[in-house]
Amino acid sequence: MPDPTSVCNEALGELGQAPIFSFHDDTSISTLCGQIYPTARDATLEMYPWNFATRRAWLARLAEPPAFGWSYSFGLPPDYLKARGTDRDHRSGGYMDFAIELDETGHRVLLSNQQRVGLLYTAHVDDLNLWSPLAEQVLVKVLAGRLAKAITGQSGTAELKLKEAIGLLAEARHSDGREGTPNILRIPPRLVASRLTQGGGPIRYPLTYTVNGQPWPHSQ
Repeated sequence: MPDPTSVCNEALGELGQAPIFSFHDDTSISTLCGQIYPTARDATLEMYPWNFATRRAWLARLAEPPAFGWSYSFGLPPDYLKARGTDRDHRSGGYMDFAIELDETGHRVLLSNQQRVGLLYTAHVDDLNLWSPLAEQVLVKVLAGRLAKAITGQSGTAELKLKEAIGLLAEARHSDGREGTPNILRIPPRLVASRLTQGGGPIRYPLTYTVNGQPWPHSQ
């Protein structure tokens, strides 16, 4: 079962270093691993919209509105790490402006002009047993890259490990895509009707889209 220490040992192994027993071995390497691991973990979560870290939640509106610029403020989930979109993004033709800022108490909040907000976000997942194997391997590469310069003093090794991490993301995209139906951008029907009413031909796009369940563009 993976844990922070075992993942750090994999990263150390890629650098030709001896493993540690814990982050509290009272050695310079274990101390360094303990310092770097939290930021490397969060950076890996932010690198890609991992399925295992995807969460959806309706946000609670706060009593105190923003000072100006926005109409409402909302509290964020306890496990919130990074916003990816809102409920309106998943409706035909929908879109909603919002911002993530700090309130006067230093807490991160979401600001919007909508009275109700459903948020799609990346969660802060500490339990590595919930991570996909590919995500864990990306984390190993990120850790190795961050440890490399401090341990070996070679920036080239750090850059190589980062490139390897980024290379794994393409494989992760295919793996995550097989777990469900891929997102399809749907063209608002009113846009299609307007285009055809004005005598225009099919709208040409480099990707495949659907309108009311039918492929677009389609033959007239």
